[in-house]
Amino acid sequence: MYALDSRNVAFIQKGNSVRTKMVSFMTIVEREARAKDVWINRPRDWDHGSVTKMWNAISHDFSLKYCKTKRAKELSWSTAYSNMSKANAFNNKRNKRYVAPA
Repeated sequence: MYALDSRNVAFIQKGNSVRTKMVSFMTIVEREARAKDVWINRPRDWDHGSVTKMWNAISHDFSLKYCKTKRAKELSWSTAYSNMSKANAFNNKRNKRYVAPA
C-alpha cells in the first residue's frame, strides 16, 4: 500500500498541511465511492479502468455537492476541499453554523 508521506511533499511550502488536506479530501472521495459500491479495498487492484469507473459513478453527485464555482470548467482540488469544509463534509464541530434562538 502506498501512502503519501511527508517526504513526498517536502518541496511544497507547508507540505504537511497540504498532505493532511489531501488525505481528508480523499476520505470524502472514498466515502462517496463506498456509498455507490465502487470502492476497491486492495490498493494494488486499482488501475486506470477502476479509477475511471469509480469517478464515473460518483462524479455527478460529488460535483453537485462540492464543485460549485464560478469557473466554467476547471476546479482545483483545494477549491473542492474548501467547498467540502463549508459543507461540513469533515464533520468538524467548529464548522457548525450557529443558529440563533427563535
